[in-house]
Amino acid sequence: ERIEQQQAKDREELEDAVGFSRIIQAISTSGKLVVGHNMLLDVMHTIHQFFCQLPDDLNEFKEVTNCVFPRVLDTKLMASTNPFKEIIYNTSLAELEKRLKDSPFKPPKVDGADGFQSHNTASEQLHEAGYDKTSDLYQLFSAFGNIQVSWIDDTSAFVSLSQADQVQIAVNTSKYAESYRIQTYAEY
Repeated sequence: ERIEQQQAKDREELEDAVGFSRIIQAISTSGKLVVGHNMLLDVMHTIHQFFCQLPDDLNEFKEVTNCVFPRVLDTKLMASTNPFKEIIYNTSLAELEKRLKDSPFKPPKVDGADGFQSHNTASEQLHEAGYDKTSDLYQLFSAFGNIQVSWIDDTSAFVSLSQADQVQIAVNTSKYAESYRIQTYAEY
C-alpha cells in the first residue's frame, strides 16, 4: 500500500511538472491561429522552454518557429505595417484597441468562455501582463525617436531605437539618472 501511495504521489508530481508543456504542445499541433501583441520574446521563450534550443541563424529560427507555431499573428507588427501604419499612429495595446473601435474598423463580437467574463474590452482589462510600465519607457525615450519595447522581466526591457545614431546619446543621458540604468545590448 505504501509503494502504491508513493507511486501515485510520483505520478502526480510528474503530471504537475509536465502539465503546462502539454498545453503548449496542444496549441502547437492544433494548427489554430496564435494571436498576440508584441510577442516575439514570448514566442522565443516558449520555443526555448518547451521545444528546443534557439538557433543562432535567423533563417533557422524562422523555420523552427514556423514548425512550432505555423499560424502566428502579431497585432503590434500588423498595426505597424502597411496599410495599417498609415492610419494607426500608436501601436500600444490600449491605444490600438481604442483606434480599432472607430471607422474604418468594425470590432467583432467576441464571447468569452465561461468563467472568463472579466476578459473583455468593456471592463478595460485587456490583458493581465505585468508590463504596463511600457508607457513610462515611451516617455523616457520619446526624445530619441520611435522605439519598440520588449519586456525581459518585471523590471527590465529591451528598447530598440529606430535611429541608431541616438543610441549613444540615450546611454550617455542615463548616466545621470537615479531610477533607471541603460546598457547597450552588447553589454547585456
